[in-house]
Amino acid sequence: MQVTIIEDEPQVQDQLARLLRQYAAVRRCPVEICQYKDGQSFLDAGEQPEILLLDIQMPGLDGMTLARRIRQRGSGACIIFVTSMAGYAVQGYQVEALDFLIKPVEAEPLFSALDRAVRRLEYDRPHCLNLRAGASYHHLDLRQLLYAEAGRHKLMLHTTGGVIECPGSIRGLEKQLESQGFFCCHAAFLVSLAAVTRVDGNELLIGGQRVPVSKHRRRALLEKLAQYWGEQL
Repeated sequence: MQVTIIEDEPQVQDQLARLLRQYAAVRRCPVEICQYKDGQSFLDAGEQPEILLLDIQMPGLDGMTLARRIRQRGSGACIIFVTSMAGYAVQGYQVEALDFLIKPVEAEPLFSALDRAVRRLEYDRPHCLNLRAGASYHHLDLRQLLYAEAGRHKLMLHTTGGVIECPGSIRGLEKQLESQGFFCCHAAFLVSLAAVTRVDGNELLIGGQRVPVSKHRRRALLEKLAQYWGEQL
């Protein structure tokens, strides 16, 4: 992932870069770090960052004004403000800031903010499933898949656009999608956690349909849902 630091204080820049390298080592993920000392040089570079660590109080173009310009360009970058004043938090909602970190920035809150940024980027990034259904081929955006149901030697994929029947098994589909926010709540059902609107006893409400939950998988499902819903709040 790419993280851009815009900070006019060299010592703070160095500290943030050091923490980012620690994050990369702990999370075992590559992190590309770009650094700018002011907002104008960032704009002049024409960079399209994924995650932005942005100081608010800078000479010239301040961080809040820069964030507005970034949003006006249509950027969906995850903006994490770095500031010594918490009073800017209200203005941050206007530019959809992910978080505010108070200087001096410590590892734990920064790592937590970066984790949420990564999850948001993964959620926003389109993931697709290539399917063959008879003579037809489908390039299905996973955000359209509500749940999958196993039939006789086939799968019925319930999507926002209807049902697609294709060869396969729940177990095989689970291996493909378990890291994409899907959970096998029953031997014959794989559900999108994002599509679950209610848990009603041993059933889930998804897209107006009721999906059964195995008793021995219910606890794990509730844990997954609590984690997922908590992350989305």
